[in-house]
Amino acid sequence: MVTEPTNIRATQASETPRTGPIGRLARILLAALLAWLAYDLWVDRSFIFAEAEPGVLILTGLAAYGVHHTGALIGRGRQALAVLAATATVSAATALVIEGRIWAAPLNWFVWGLDLGILVFVAVALLAAVALGTPGCEVGVLRELPRLLRRGPKRAEVVSCLAGLHQLDAWEARRPWHRRGGTP
Repeated sequence: MVTEPTNIRATQASETPRTGPIGRLARILLAALLAWLAYDLWVDRSFIFAEAEPGVLILTGLAAYGVHHTGALIGRGRQALAVLAATATVSAATALVIEGRIWAAPLNWFVWGLDLGILVFVAVALLAAVALGTPGCEVGVLRELPRLLRRGPKRAEVVSCLAGLHQLDAWEARRPWHRRGGTP
């Protein structure tokens, strides 16, 4: 009777498949789009945050979700949201006292900085995910980097992604050419 060594099973159980060429290309394109948006936000910051326009509110909502999601990966999701809410509240109160209205500096500058920061962070995380082949959400690379530095098992569980990258990775992993290690 032939038995499989237990250390091979443990290694296989702790590893998830790397992203394929389609998943990596999607991440590169998304990183380029976010970098362009960050550049545009940096260059033309004067008019977009003059009022709480729907696009600004949607981007800020996504940024808040990103802060919570990233914080949750390291076990600090609620604390990250609490700090974000406290900072927004202090900024809004200060704006109300100084300008007589809530949507004024420093609140609009806080929102601008939050939006710009999350765009840059996600673009960099996407590029790191491409380099490491991290499947799923780009912020999953935050869980993988410490494992990589400790020389432990590099592959962790796949983190769900708002943009659907985890579904793209799952689809690509089911392709026969991905299992063989080839290209499409």
